[in-house]
Amino acid sequence: MTHVPEDGPLGLEGRHQLKGGDQMPPGANNEYSVYMYGSHQFATDAWIKIDRITGLHGLGDGDDFREPLQGGTGEVVYPGAQRGKTVVYEGRVVGTDLPKMRQLATELRRAAAETRERVTGSVTIVDPAAPTVGFATGVRCIAFDEDDEQALGPTARPSPWQRPFSLGLRMHDPRFIWYPQEASEDNDDGDTVVLSNDGNAPVNALYFDVIASSGSFNGQIIVENLTLGVQLQFDDILLASGNLLRIDFTQRAATQPQNIADPPEYTPNDDMMPYLNVDQSEWWAAMEWGLGPGNNSVRVTTDAGDLTWSVWWHHTSY
Repeated sequence: MTHVPEDGPLGLEGRHQLKGGDQMPPGANNEYSVYMYGSHQFATDAWIKIDRITGLHGLGDGDDFREPLQGGTGEVVYPGAQRGKTVVYEGRVVGTDLPKMRQLATELRRAAAETRERVTGSVTIVDPAAPTVGFATGVRCIAFDEDDEQALGPTARPSPWQRPFSLGLRMHDPRFIWYPQEASEDNDDGDTVVLSNDGNAPVNALYFDVIASSGSFNGQIIVENLTLGVQLQFDDILLASGNLLRIDFTQRAATQPQNIADPPEYTPNDDMMPYLNVDQSEWWAAMEWGLGPGNNSVRVTTDAGDLTWSVWWHHTSY
């Protein structure tokens, strides 16, 4: 069965890749990465076998702000948000001989350490049969143990050369995002477009480009999620012909790139946040979603000039 966003992150049936640094998309490798397998063995000389994953499909740690109800029974509960969560991988490093096992165990420790040395790292989870699509999330190693005991005899299968390990990872966000990203491009001013989030969590990885398509533009731009009933309003924006307003929900930022590139790639830019009408822009209020699970109708409108707009997003799941 092909892995699709509706499945959520795969567990023991998936291939889990731990990477130091921030290269999150499946298939993006660097020198600080290792593969871990649950139900499958894909290497002939050495491999990392996962026996148990704790916390992978759990929810994030949550705020719980409350106080006693004065003069009555119970408590007053205040709004709170989900934070990160801890995931623990338990398994074995296996090799067909001692040197191969030692080398792979060293690579696993290095990948775990690099999530600290480089501030962050990532885990990507894919179906081994379709390794270029799947979920990813940012992590940092908070604990790693690897016992060195030769507990198995020479006739053990698949190999006597095995070392158990426990790898504790802290996810910065309890959600996983799906790669590759989805896109709806070259929409016209006033078009309503339905964006589908096939995961079970709200989307934060959402990006808009609003482009002055024919001649310069000077006026108001409103970006709306009609399903959630929220918007962002920018007043008195000036865009030369071909220039754009980039809206990045992950950073809560609006910029005008000096060099146009598809989001979420970074480009040098000018800050456009002074043009945001805060009183008319509740979409970036605390606790508001970028996109909710399921279908979301979005629209970009203006009061002057011709605009085209594109939007990019990631299916998102717990």
